[in-house]
Amino acid sequence: MEDGMDYLNKNIARNLKKIRLVRGLSLDNLAEQTGVSKSILAQIERGEANPTIGTIERILSGLRISITELSEDNSVVSRKVQRKTLEPLKEVKGSYAVYNYFPFEESRSFEIYWIHISPGKEYVIGGHGMSTEEYIMLYEGDLVIYENDEIIELEQGDALRLSTEQEHAYKNVGDVEVKMIIVFSWMKFE
Repeated sequence: MEDGMDYLNKNIARNLKKIRLVRGLSLDNLAEQTGVSKSILAQIERGEANPTIGTIERILSGLRISITELSEDNSVVSRKVQRKTLEPLKEVKGSYAVYNYFPFEESRSFEIYWIHISPGKEYVIGGHGMSTEEYIMLYEGDLVIYENDEIIELEQGDALRLSTEQEHAYKNVGDVEVKMIIVFSWMKFE
């Protein structure tokens, strides 16, 4: 039952926020229209609240929508991510920047990152735990990867599959900025 409720709450969270944004409503406007407090609406949109039937009824009535519009799974298969809309997940000015284009979701076992490293600079990462891997595609520059006692050199266009259970480091050994895509993957256990 809990899995079904989580699924339903995710749909309600996603759909409520989408409807609010499409209609150009702020959380204050939505609270005024529905009679549900701004803080409760914010919690529902973040998937942190389990709304009561009464709360759902007030949302439906205030927005003049059906329960189906609020609860159905209308997740988009395609999703465009624009670089200019992303804030760095990690950043040290003049050294590196890490952008998470596709963050963790329970429905998949990978994440996708875009990483820039300035010439002569290094990005050190702790181990990610058991059964984790990174698939690295070097788009531009020259890169050295240090893992345990191993040194791996990559040139522009090279790719590498790397176990990431241990701390490892990426160093830009060239004179142009390193640009790489990393697919971080882990084994799902049922």
